[in-house]
Amino acid sequence: MKTIGKKSTVLLLVLAILGTCFMSFGWSKREKAQALASDIDTIYYLTDYYPTLSYDALYDAFGDSYEYQYELKALNETILYDMVHTGFFADLAENHLVIIDIKLFKPDVDVLSDLFFDLKVMQGCLTVFVSAYASSAYENTEFLDYVDLFVVDADWDGLTHYLDLVFNNITNRVEKLGENLCKAAFLIDGNMMGTGSYYYSAGLDVVCAESLFLGRFMERFTVYLADEYGIIMDDYGGLTDLFNSLNSDPNDTYNIRFLVHTTVEYYVDLLTGNTLDYDSLSYVLGWTLGDPCYLYGFGVMPLTPAFYQFMTTCQQSYNCPVYTLACGPVEYDPNGLVVTMVDGSSGSVAAAFLNALRELLGWV
Repeated sequence: MKTIGKKSTVLLLVLAILGTCFMSFGWSKREKAQALASDIDTIYYLTDYYPTLSYDALYDAFGDSYEYQYELKALNETILYDMVHTGFFADLAENHLVIIDIKLFKPDVDVLSDLFFDLKVMQGCLTVFVSAYASSAYENTEFLDYVDLFVVDADWDGLTHYLDLVFNNITNRVEKLGENLCKAAFLIDGNMMGTGSYYYSAGLDVVCAESLFLGRFMERFTVYLADEYGIIMDDYGGLTDLFNSLNSDPNDTYNIRFLVHTTVEYYVDLLTGNTLDYDSLSYVLGWTLGDPCYLYGFGVMPLTPAFYQFMTTCQQSYNCPVYTLACGPVEYDPNGLVVTMVDGSSGSVAAAFLNALRELLGWV
């Protein structure tokens, strides 16, 4: 465990405002946090989507001074309530810095109060809360009495960075390898969607409105179709109409699919709402007709096991790329799936967050 030096001065209020990021420490909380910092040997990071700071970002900053535990877990109000009230966090002790990063919904303030009271007061942890919502969006902020550091990540810079790199990579493959996005299937691990599966049969327009990933991806893709093929979105009655019209072209020029992995071997076709097993998926992808789509995979690491295995099979047969957002530590297998992993710890929010952690832990 690293010996941490203490600062000689204590700030009444530390504000880090970069972009839309707000971070705060109170006077008394600051003194207490500094007293605990020298005992921290484990950083536990729970996120419901992707972390504002990945394992690589923390390790680059702090090295082997801490053990890093990352957990990617699908959450909603009910799941979080059950976790808080059934002892899910009970093993986190006074030597832990606990980061709770919830991007996809605004938790109930009573649940947050119970969670952070237990972590801070009963278990003696240092506590950090990352939210896509500013404190003013919550009914009250009593829960922040038990939070050592509050971070607002409202612009989702990491997701934007990921999509920019991914789409550039895909269009580079089109230019250099002759791939054709008119016949393309975008295979998406459910952990990348950031929505409940109950949206999947509601139509592509609804899903894109609910999923920041797919909505932002579609913005780039429709611009690409307009620039390359003169396909104008305003000429159609929405995304579902656009792609259904293209796919019904009598010359079979188009076969564009958006397929989300749900459970085990099943996928949902977002254009039709149909659930597909392996055989029907093979037909949709053009495998059984001898006219396969170009495949592109997306997900947050670690990928769900069934999606990982399916993409490994696809990659062995079709040399398709898989683009992932980094989360926790990754075990590399030279014989496993080849992925392009993008670290979403980019932008002003992540930078300010990391600097605030350095201060909280006594590194500056």
